[in-house]
Amino acid sequence: MCEKRRHIIIGTSGHIDHGKSSIVKILTGTDPDRFQEEKDRGMTIDLGYAFYSDQVAFIDVPGHERFIKNMVAGVTTIDFVMFVIAADDGVMPQTREHLDILRVLDISRGLIVLNKIDLVEPDWLDLVEEDVRELVKDTFLQGAPVVRVSSVTEAGFDELRQEIDLLVQEATGRRDCGYFWLPIDRSFSIQGFGTVVTGSVLSGELKVGEEVELLPVRKRIKVRGLQRHGKKSDNVLLGDRAAVNLPGIHRDKISRGDVLATPGLGMVTKRLDVQLQLLSSSPRPIKDQDRLRLHVGTSEIFTRVRLLDCRELFPGRSGFVQLMLEKEIAVSRRDRFVIRRYSPSVTIGGGVILDNSPLERHHRFDDDVIRHFQYMLTEDPETIIHEYLQNCLRPKGDLEISRASSLTVEKTREYLNNLHQKGKIHRFQAGSRINYMADSEWQRLQEKVLKLVDRFHRKNPHLSGMSRAELSSQLLKRTDPAVFDALIDSLNSRNLLSVKNDIITKAGFSAEITEKQEQFYRELTGYLQSTNFTPPTVKEIYQQFEDQKKQLDVLIPYGKSRGELIVFSGGLVYLQKIMHEMQEKIRVFLTEKGSITAADFRDMIQASRKYAVAVLEYLDETGFTRREGDERVLGNGKK
Repeated sequence: MCEKRRHIIIGTSGHIDHGKSSIVKILTGTDPDRFQEEKDRGMTIDLGYAFYSDQVAFIDVPGHERFIKNMVAGVTTIDFVMFVIAADDGVMPQTREHLDILRVLDISRGLIVLNKIDLVEPDWLDLVEEDVRELVKDTFLQGAPVVRVSSVTEAGFDELRQEIDLLVQEATGRRDCGYFWLPIDRSFSIQGFGTVVTGSVLSGELKVGEEVELLPVRKRIKVRGLQRHGKKSDNVLLGDRAAVNLPGIHRDKISRGDVLATPGLGMVTKRLDVQLQLLSSSPRPIKDQDRLRLHVGTSEIFTRVRLLDCRELFPGRSGFVQLMLEKEIAVSRRDRFVIRRYSPSVTIGGGVILDNSPLERHHRFDDDVIRHFQYMLTEDPETIIHEYLQNCLRPKGDLEISRASSLTVEKTREYLNNLHQKGKIHRFQAGSRINYMADSEWQRLQEKVLKLVDRFHRKNPHLSGMSRAELSSQLLKRTDPAVFDALIDSLNSRNLLSVKNDIITKAGFSAEITEKQEQFYRELTGYLQSTNFTPPTVKEIYQQFEDQKKQLDVLIPYGKSRGELIVFSGGLVYLQKIMHEMQEKIRVFLTEKGSITAADFRDMIQASRKYAVAVLEYLDETGFTRREGDERVLGNGKK
């Protein structure tokens, strides 16, 4: 959802020593240089913060090339930029690089400030402004206000305040995903309070006393205290500059780039699918497997690049890319990022995250993969969810889908319901969880089940059907047991399959054996009937009918598939009707006595302990009985 929010973050940007911090100090009365080292050196080396009003905060970011990573951490959270250029220097290398970073991060609004006008003549100032206008041509700053100021004399600051106020009034709300999301840019300790982290709230709301999850370490922490824009508060909202007091964790365990999120909703990954735009100013193309620096949110991480739709990505071109990260990070779909060379460390491009949870390593030049990326470019949530499920190998619950699509669970359920009503996804329940999968995949799996059963019948016309275990083993290489059970139940309810005693048969199929085999089968079952409660093993049956081994190879499986023979794991072969007789004896005994021992059952069937224990263990497995110590009681039915 989108909503007008109360707080605005303005970022400064520009070359070193062009006066960004001085301008912020004049506007806010606060020196954003937090460290003595910054004051001594006259340069910002980390992110500084100052509050222009209750509604507006400045992030003052460093301009020196060595601290570009800190600059990116600040810019990724801003609403608009104050682009500062010193009139005596004009456009400098970091001026250009900062503009490139702002462009690839999709910053869309801002103003230009020409500082140090007291150091140059008016004619020179006109030339500098002309150069700046040429620099920002065809960028988001084309046509932006240009304000001339002096941070020494404070000339031009009334006009600057007017332009800032106008941009604040025109600011539109960020997209709110509905869950809390705060990329951490600082962590420190305060005596008597413990660890405090700061960052800009990019989504949702957090209240004192609520739990947050620290990502990527996946640690849940209860919030002790909050500040918004430097003042104590009971909550922080989308757009706030926030400080969060986290008890029970040392600040050394938290790093810039970590994220605080609503528990269970953050996605942690080492792989990202992205659209990458390489800047025209990039000194050379990107090649497959290049090692680069990725800046996303407040993180800096090394990554390998896997080009998917081109052999090389040339300057000025865009492509679909899978990033293989060297450590886990937490990001959201549609996050913007910057790419810099490993060495020398220069900005060469950036783009947008299309999938923050790719299910597998993609093959290059795969038409299906490219089609998937093109779908993921859309802003339509239903399309994103459907495409995500289309590429899932296993069913997903609403929480997993919510994390992958960067939506609240409530909004995710709404879109899932719409997709289900349109027949685009299939929904089924397994235990307490509702599962979702693309309807096309559901239909494909149903067809595969029917084909597997049909093929089994053609190869084994003497068998009633496949065992549930055999069928699932052939189907579950790319799905999971919940899907298998739902598929069988669905096909059974539609009379396309028949399920009896865990034997699965295609509707209308009847096992067939020859008349001669039928005659021998009657002889075999008669023999088993005569052994009653002390039946032979499979090996002993083959010894008994030594001249009929080939027939036994067919008829024992035939009897099992018809549910007439039971073969224990130890080899004992019982007639099903004799097993029923023993079950009834045990039921009567348990009704009267409440429990039965192996010795009781041994005496009941007048057989050795070997037979008694084997039968009782089988009945335990089926759920007819339940073992409690050395005794058995009635179970809860067939498992």
